[in-house]
Amino acid sequence: MIRRSEAAGVVFVVVSVLLGAYLTHRGASHTGELRLDIWWSHHRPSWLAEPSKVIAHYGAGPLAYLPVLALLLVVWRKGGIPAALATALVFLAGRISVTIAKAIYQRPRPPADVVHALVPVTDRASMPSGHTALAAAFAGALVYAVHRSGRSVIPAVVVGVLLVVAYAVSRMVVGAHYLGDVTVGALLPVGVMLLVGGLLDRRLDRPARR
Repeated sequence: MIRRSEAAGVVFVVVSVLLGAYLTHRGASHTGELRLDIWWSHHRPSWLAEPSKVIAHYGAGPLAYLPVLALLLVVWRKGGIPAALATALVFLAGRISVTIAKAIYQRPRPPADVVHALVPVTDRASMPSGHTALAAAFAGALVYAVHRSGRSVIPAVVVGVLLVVAYAVSRMVVGAHYLGDVTVGALLPVGVMLLVGGLLDRRLDRPARR
């Protein structure tokens, strides 16, 4: 019997895939996303622009994976190798799903000169946002680790949501992504992680054979 987390995962994945396909097909100039980015370019305050540039430079590089490694180390020490491997699989599933989607959609980035982009980008594929996806993948791994420990996941969910929102907003502030990019960048990995986490729960909770 399918679990609620797995059912929610299916919904998240289907919605995000369809949304990504629709937005890519329609184009940002027809969906209103380009106008929103242009508005951001004229109204972004300096106190928001500077942290957003920091996230742009360091938020998806090697340093961004240090919290993930720290989380896996804590899970390994508290729950052993199986728990750490399960958490790692949840994280990787969420992260890789967006990498695959980005290669499929191939949606162009916002025009840098039009949105007055604050940072240069080398990857021309805009859908979904990789920075946002990395934040969502870490948040999902954190929630899963807390869930497996038997504690309340509410604090982890709150922290995760705040982190994802901060990353998503920062990507729009610097002019690197559209609203749809960061939305799918959050929803798709969450859906995939819910599915993978549910399947792992079935495996880990299965009674050992004698």
